[in-house]
Amino acid sequence: LRQFLQCHNGTDMSQFQEQSDGVWIRKSFRLKDEPDLIIFFIPNILLFGAEPYIYIEYLTTLHGLLMMQGFDNPAIFLTSVERNSDGWNYDYYLKKLTHIWNKITNLYPNAKFVLAGSSISATLIVSMIEQFASEGGQIEKPYGAVLNSPIPTWLLNNTENISVSRNSKGDFVSISFLKKLSAICSSEKKVSKEFRDIIWEDAFPDGGIVISYGDCETLLPEIKRLASKLGKFGRLKSLERKGGIHCWPMISFLTEDAQDEKEDSCFVMAGIIARMVVWQMPAYLSPNLARSSMNVLTIDDVHI
Repeated sequence: LRQFLQCHNGTDMSQFQEQSDGVWIRKSFRLKDEPDLIIFFIPNILLFGAEPYIYIEYLTTLHGLLMMQGFDNPAIFLTSVERNSDGWNYDYYLKKLTHIWNKITNLYPNAKFVLAGSSISATLIVSMIEQFASEGGQIEKPYGAVLNSPIPTWLLNNTENISVSRNSKGDFVSISFLKKLSAICSSEKKVSKEFRDIIWEDAFPDGGIVISYGDCETLLPEIKRLASKLGKFGRLKSLERKGGIHCWPMISFLTEDAQDEKEDSCFVMAGIIARMVVWQMPAYLSPNLARSSMNVLTIDDVHI
């Protein structure tokens, strides 16, 4: 379906360009034009390291679908962070990603930015949003955020009674592994045990937050608690995938045989992001440009 629609709408023209801080995915014929939407995507450092390349096909698919959602010139920036010589260090990645964020947001001040990531990278996004607000407005906050399977490490750090034998219903990450990970992320202890109201009232993205997770996740109760806490400060949509495991969008893209099942999450995310942002786009509202969204999939279908 996507390939058919792309043939008739010119949306098979995504092109990626490597830069020192990451990879751009843009329209090949508008590489020098300013984007109206930028997805600032952080790779899953836990599963795939900080390298962006395993995501190229997945995000190119997402980019093609975003071009059918009413945006004039959407782009995706896929970050690349050099490995820390001392091994995994949460503060190191937080500092590096904040530096890259500043560069890109200053480069395109008129674009709407959506932060997106999965697993520990989604956790980093929560830390980044809080840090941006703590800087007193010196750092541009995102218009929206998409968190796939975030790991609420502060809940693990401060909850002693989570059983290591908890039934994960088929998930591939265990409680014992996640507890080890949370101990390494020591800086997360200062990212709100109780979510500081004063900061999050200002920090919460104006366009809202989407938290996506599978109903077979090992940390399903903790992710739902995170959604409940964040939901006090602004518009939040919880997207629960039936039969989904940790990082279900990327895992299904890599493992499903049928093309429509592989790309299912791309359709869902494109639709969710469009609902979040497209009404802020001059190209969508202008009668002269007449950019219209194409609902190629009903994103609220029960199979989602």
